[in-house]
Amino acid sequence: MKRFFISIWLFLVTLLMQANPVAAQDGKLTLSELRERRAELAQRQRRIIFNNDGDDIIGIRGLDPNTDRKQAMATTPEGLLKLRTAALAGSQVDTIFYHSTYGMRGFIEDGAFRTIYEYPGVYGAVDNLRALIENCGKDAMEVMVDWCRQQGVEIFYSNRMNDVHDWYYPEMLAHIKVRHPQYTIGHAKAEAGTDPAQTLELMRKGKGPHTGLNFGVKAIRDLTVDAMREVCRNYDIDGIDLDYFRSPRVFPEVGPEQIKQLTDMMRRIRVMTEEEGLRRGRPILVSVRALNSPEYSLKFGLDVRTLLAEGLIDMLTMIDIRPKEGSPAYIESPLKELIDLAHEFGVPAYPNLRRAEHRWSWWKCRGEAMSRFAQGADGITTFNRFDPTHRRWRELGDPEVLRDLPKTYTCPYYLPVTVTDQGSGPMPLSIPEDLTAKPPKSLRTLGLRQKRMIQLRLRVNALTAGHALAVELNGEALEPTSTSAPLTDEPQKVWLEFSPAAALFKIPENSLAARVAEGEVTIDDVALDVFYVD
Repeated sequence: MKRFFISIWLFLVTLLMQANPVAAQDGKLTLSELRERRAELAQRQRRIIFNNDGDDIIGIRGLDPNTDRKQAMATTPEGLLKLRTAALAGSQVDTIFYHSTYGMRGFIEDGAFRTIYEYPGVYGAVDNLRALIENCGKDAMEVMVDWCRQQGVEIFYSNRMNDVHDWYYPEMLAHIKVRHPQYTIGHAKAEAGTDPAQTLELMRKGKGPHTGLNFGVKAIRDLTVDAMREVCRNYDIDGIDLDYFRSPRVFPEVGPEQIKQLTDMMRRIRVMTEEEGLRRGRPILVSVRALNSPEYSLKFGLDVRTLLAEGLIDMLTMIDIRPKEGSPAYIESPLKELIDLAHEFGVPAYPNLRRAEHRWSWWKCRGEAMSRFAQGADGITTFNRFDPTHRRWRELGDPEVLRDLPKTYTCPYYLPVTVTDQGSGPMPLSIPEDLTAKPPKSLRTLGLRQKRMIQLRLRVNALTAGHALAVELNGEALEPTSTSAPLTDEPQKVWLEFSPAAALFKIPENSLAARVAEGEVTIDDVALDVFYVD
């Protein structure tokens, strides 16, 4: 009888382990407690996520990576931090995503991480890594973790799931691709008719069209999971960021089987982070960088909806570009659908801002950030923006700060539009602030009365005087106050400027429309500038 009860007990324990493969270790934390704590941490404030690609171990500064190299700086913690990190103290940056790769011990020590990611190195990165370890006993990732802990900043290891810089930088061709060309997308493509040896030779020269790893190969998926385990086990990080944007193609072709393979790998990564979280007694969050919509991500094998529905990710970052049909150029597309989908499953969403820093573009960056917050963004993230002294880190993460600053709103997702005598395509303009409100008190100091100025600008192609272009805002006709060039009978590209009354604008959606008396023109840029003068 005793044996019977013992057998029943062992059977029940086995069932529980199969249903829930992760168990608490040493009684420190149960799985349910770990998950509850992880859910809490996922909702913490992240005004700005600073994405650092790890080139600081090379000694590259933020502003001019091609010419301003201070290589020796990266061999000490103080020098490394000065390059891109130290000046972020006290800013709106609440989280750092650090893609260190060749700045980590795993790059030079045997293990899964080295097996899948090792390559000869770039500009002395490995030499700097060894010197840094020799000088302070820590690698670049450990230096970043220490700084973030001191500053109360969250720190993630950011992993580029497929990086094809080796397409144009042969020195970055990973050893695994040379030793096992059958693991690459290019090799799979070549089997349809091209000599695999020729493909490998092209890859060595950095000219392969598909040098990315093929995640249809089980060995690559296994190595990826094992490499992420090494990172989670060896560093006191808050989470891992799985960046599917840097090179979204991870399969030669995508069908149901490939989607299942990638989703199953993500399930394994979730289990791994729970195992490692229980081992250390603290959760490890999982963030994914996706493309601009669930449907477009799915074309590359990334089933964002399933990842969210199954609770496989805790945060979602996203970028709003996709290739233009029949062109290598990229076009922007809205992100609200993806933000809403993330929120449906209780996952915070962080759109990527990509605007440049020259005058008009910087104003557009502020306007874009304001629009993202109006769409429900929980914060914003950036990519390849590294100067830690730039004002973006103290402006873009707080809509209350942005509201008082000059900015430009645009409608990039719908442009260009064709204008005929029947009207034009839609030109929705999102304005998430009350333009009729009094200017902020901060601008009316010392008795000076600051005045809010509103300027609408349209760029029209092939415009002539005979077109008699008419423009409306929310159904009200607008008359241009100036043009960049006098209108004649000759078609030309012209900027038209308008000064619409603040009362014409609605919160948040506004509609622009245009019509010509005859012929056809296109509008390829719309900008609403909001700024202040005495």
